[in-house]
Amino acid sequence: MLTNCDYIPKDDKHPEVPFFEDIIQDKSIFQPVVTRDPAVHDSHQLFFLNNGKYISVKETLEEVPGNDEDGVKKTTKHLNVYNVLIEDLNNRPFLTRIVKTDKYSPIIVDKDANLYLDGNFYGSPDYKLLKKLKLINITDSLAARTQKETSTNIDSLNQVQLSILERKYHFKQKNDEDYIIQNDQLILFRNTDIIVDALHQQKVFDEFDDSILIEYRNDNRAFPNSYYYYYYNIGKIKFKYFDGKSGTTNPTKIEFGGQTYMYHPKFGIYRIIKK
Repeated sequence: MLTNCDYIPKDDKHPEVPFFEDIIQDKSIFQPVVTRDPAVHDSHQLFFLNNGKYISVKETLEEVPGNDEDGVKKTTKHLNVYNVLIEDLNNRPFLTRIVKTDKYSPIIVDKDANLYLDGNFYGSPDYKLLKKLKLINITDSLAARTQKETSTNIDSLNQVQLSILERKYHFKQKNDEDYIIQNDQLILFRNTDIIVDALHQQKVFDEFDDSILIEYRNDNRAFPNSYYYYYYNIGKIKFKYFDGKSGTTNPTKIEFGGQTYMYHPKFGIYRIIKK
């Protein structure tokens, strides 16, 4: 990705070139595989996997009203609702699950594209249930052990507790591991909602001209953010991308099965059928 080092905002060098949001509407060039509405600011994540499928995860909250018992109203509960879908690039579904929980429930796709979801382990490529896995959350275990400690030497206490957990659950943590799957257990070292280790390799589009700085914007920060136009081409087709409007994650291309795809987490996946 080319970036001009000039710190003075400039005018568009190619006003005749269409914007990214407009050109992907042209179905003679881009055939939609799965689309998202970029104007909807929901918690929807989309990942293109290395087995030629994609996983879509939509997260919402659901209120469960409390029940009156003997004149006492119970506290309203909030459930995390995960809509999880795995399809291939021809829109054939392989897995559809809705998970509702008031507990921490990570979604993990390992490097072989197997899926861990709500205590279940589904195997790639057909996503049939392989087995149940017990979640062992090391982060929570360490926090529970040290939260009442007043000592300033929390790191040493964590090391002692980690050694106890390693002996108890028969594992040895490596520095770069987020989790281990062994003995029908998922041993988790980092609290996060989604971990995807099976992303397909993505490449940047070719640029037919240097990107240019268009504007600075405060964005309620101490220092303003800078936003650019990027000038891309797909063969003879040209378009520009404004990261101040469409997000700072630029579109990428993916080669799979002899086809080229455009991927953007806010817009979706499109098959490129004309260059």
